[in-house]
Amino acid sequence: MSNSYIYGTGEDDLLYGTGGNDKAYGSSGNDIIEGKGGDDELYGNGGNDTIKGEEGDDTVLGHPGDDSIEGNAGDDKLYGGDGDDLVSGGEGNDMQTGGGGNDTIEGGEGDDKLYGGPDDDLIKGEDGQDKLYGNDGNDAMEGGADDDTVLGHAGDDSIEGNAGDDKLYGGDGDDLVSGGEGNDMQTGGGGNDTIEGGEGDDKLYGGPDDDLIKGEDGQDKLYGNDGNDAMEGGADDDTVLGHAGDDSIEGNAGDDKLYGGDGDDLVSGGEGNDMQTGGGGNDTIEGGEGDDKLYGGPDDDLIKGEDGQDELYGNDGNDAMEGGADDDTVLGHAGDDSIEGNAGDDLLSGDSGDDVVSGGEGEDILYGGAGNDELYGGDDNDTIDDGGGDDILEGNTGNDILRGRGGQDELIGGDGDDLIISYSDAGEPEIAQQTNESKVYPDQPFFEANDTLTGGSGADTFLFRPLMNAKPEIIEKHNMHNMHQDMHNMNLHKQIAGENGSVHDHWVDSIGDDIILDFNRSEGDKIEIKGHTVKVEKIEELDDGSGSIVHLISDQGANGGAHHLDKLGTITVYGDLVTESDLIADIFGDGAGMG
Repeated sequence: MSNSYIYGTGEDDLLYGTGGNDKAYGSSGNDIIEGKGGDDELYGNGGNDTIKGEEGDDTVLGHPGDDSIEGNAGDDKLYGGDGDDLVSGGEGNDMQTGGGGNDTIEGGEGDDKLYGGPDDDLIKGEDGQDKLYGNDGNDAMEGGADDDTVLGHAGDDSIEGNAGDDKLYGGDGDDLVSGGEGNDMQTGGGGNDTIEGGEGDDKLYGGPDDDLIKGEDGQDKLYGNDGNDAMEGGADDDTVLGHAGDDSIEGNAGDDKLYGGDGDDLVSGGEGNDMQTGGGGNDTIEGGEGDDKLYGGPDDDLIKGEDGQDELYGNDGNDAMEGGADDDTVLGHAGDDSIEGNAGDDLLSGDSGDDVVSGGEGEDILYGGAGNDELYGGDDNDTIDDGGGDDILEGNTGNDILRGRGGQDELIGGDGDDLIISYSDAGEPEIAQQTNESKVYPDQPFFEANDTLTGGSGADTFLFRPLMNAKPEIIEKHNMHNMHQDMHNMNLHKQIAGENGSVHDHWVDSIGDDIILDFNRSEGDKIEIKGHTVKVEKIEELDDGSGSIVHLISDQGANGGAHHLDKLGTITVYGDLVTESDLIADIFGDGAGMG
């Protein structure tokens, strides 16, 4: 076949190639140009032309006018030029561009490269692994059936990956980037973008502005950036990282991992067993349904377990923490925290800081930790332990156990048959060995703190424990001959000395001057004093007759001991006058009874 040159007349011409490698030039009219076989060059020039490359690797230029260009078979190069053009690649691996105007560019079959122009274009990859490039306009771009790469560039673009594992880039502007089917990688770029993963396990990246990022179906990974992003995980097990900015994060269904990052974030788990952390900033963390693990950050967070058996962990800030409907574990850590168990049998701990801990419904365990805490039980049978510091413990209704340890505590049982325990108030002693006396003393005074105990209605037990467990490094054993202690060559795990040759693992300590405000014998109240070397020395009546004073000492036995006849403090009891029959104690002194 010969290679022909074909020219239009200026009218609306019909130009056909010969089957060779032809060159056809339209003119100012609305021409129809078909290359037929061969590698043709077809030029529309002016007018609204219809140009078809047919078979062969063709080059087609529409030039001005609203042209319709089809590459058909072969690896074609198709240029729309100015005007609102339709550029269709057909079969083969084509390169297509619309040029100026609002163009429609369709890749067809094959692995095509499609380029939009400066205006608002519709670019569709269709079959094959295509690459689509938008430009300055507000483009609508669709990837097609295979693994495509789509770049929106400037403008407010709408990008859809459709089927295949696609790479989708919004570029500048407020873009909509939808993955469709497949495992896609999507990013919005600059502007306030909406990024939707669709089906498949997608990776979604926000840009520097305020984005809406939605994982939808599949196990997705969502990454925010510097803006205030709204992020939603979707139906499966997702990972969401908010990064900087004040973000709103929702896990929705699935067992999700949610990280707020810097900024004041809202992190909501939704359904599933989620792991959630707010990161820096004053965050709100809500577990939703499922058994969740919720972690506060270094600032002041609001952490809510909601449904499920949740674990809530505060951090360095002054956190507000709420357990929710089931059996939760809430640990405040550092800071002055406010902790509420709500429903369920909860384990609540303030840890360090001056905390307020409320059990709510259920049989709860409350632990104050270090600091001056307020601990409040609820309607059921709670166990409350202050852990040290000057604390307020209140059982409220139910048969509660209250433990006041070191510090000046106020213990209030409330309604129900409560057990109220006042432990020794001294800290851990350091030993000063005495070589010429019959006793071994600490080398600093005991710290004494005076507790106040109120039973409330019901049969309450007021329990006093002047013994504290000994650290192993305190004393080895008693020497029966010279009453001295050998602080060296210790072979018996370093325990406390007692009488004779026996070894005891306790240190006798003062409880201070404690007070019981409402002793009522008719309700079944009783006072119990624990410790096998603790002795009730005597019971005195107050001068005004409003109560009694119980005096405690340490009795180490006939041969004496490390703390024989030490004063262990007093218990002032208001209400009914105390007699020996009201006391449950290991031993009484000769002076027990009314003074």
